[in-house]
Amino acid sequence: MAVEGTIHFLARDPLYKSEKPYSLRFTPESISQTNLKPVKRTVRVVDLREESAAKKLDFESCGFGVVSMKSALAYDDFFKKDMVKSVYYLEIGQMLKTLFKASHVYILDHVVC
Repeated sequence: MAVEGTIHFLARDPLYKSEKPYSLRFTPESISQTNLKPVKRTVRVVDLREESAAKKLDFESCGFGVVSMKSALAYDDFFKKDMVKSVYYLEIGQMLKTLFKASHVYILDHVVC
């Protein structure tokens, strides 16, 4: 299944050859708050869970993978930051340790929209 959606990308601008793109979370006095120049593009978004069954989408060949994993959290629990950190981080960490044969996994951050 696929849907179309609009995504903002960073415009290709000669400015970025001499200045890194930035956006500040405060209003500075002497410089612009941002130098980002976004462009909107319509993109086709495909459910990778379906695609991965038909194609080989794994870490070795693509640099990312699609992994099926059960969680103790219910759907609504994923909107509760404390539950995500106390339960899901552990589940994800254990899955990644197993998948990559790692001795340690550090979850840096997560975003809930």
